[in-house]
This record gives sequence, structure tokens and C-alpha cells, in this order.
Amino acid sequence: MPNARVLSEKQAIVEELTRRLSSASAGVFVDYRGITVAEDTQLRRELAQNAVQYSVVKNTLTKFAVDKVGLEGLDPILNGTTSMATSEGAAPARACARRSPVPPRRSRRRRRG
Repeated sequence: MPNARVLSEKQAIVEELTRRLSSASAGVFVDYRGITVAEDTQLRRELAQNAVQYSVVKNTLTKFAVDKVGLEGLDPILNGTTSMATSEGAAPARACARRSPVPPRRSRRRRRG
């Protein structure tokens, strides 16, 4: 059983993920294996310029948030190395859905959902 401080930190993370999921107009989960630091930096910069929140997420905590929001069918997606990109507006939603800026031949990143 985690101590009170750790439990409180995890609960805060779940609440923030829940907020992001419930207010998002668009979102994707990505398997980020095989991407270099430079490619990740480029991706983060581009997403931030388009008002898209992008972060690496812990699958178990994300599952708790997904359950709180009432989304179904995401359990198979939430395994391995997972990052989440969400946006709250129509224009940023296009950035969330656009193709990766990383050339496909070099990246093993896979969009999951």
C-alpha cells in the first residue's frame, strides 16, 4: 500500500487526466517507442504551438481517469509506452489529428486511438 503522500500525488494525476479527457474536443494515444530525443522535442514544440497538451502517461492512472470519464474500449490501447495528446478547441484538434512530423521510415511511433 502506498504511503499517503504517494497516494495523494497519484490521485492528483488521475484528477488532471480526468479533467483533460473530459474537456478535450480531440485526443490521441501514441506508442512513442523508437523516437529520438530530437524527434520528440520537435513533436512537443509543434503540438504546443497548436495548443495541444502532450505528455507521457502512466497506463494504470490513465485507466482510472478513462473510467471516471466513462470512455469505453480503451483498455487494449493502454499498454506499453503511452503518451497522450489532447486539445480543447476545433483548430487545435486538427493538430492532434495531423500526421506525425517524424518521417515514417525512421519512427516506430504508432497512433493507437
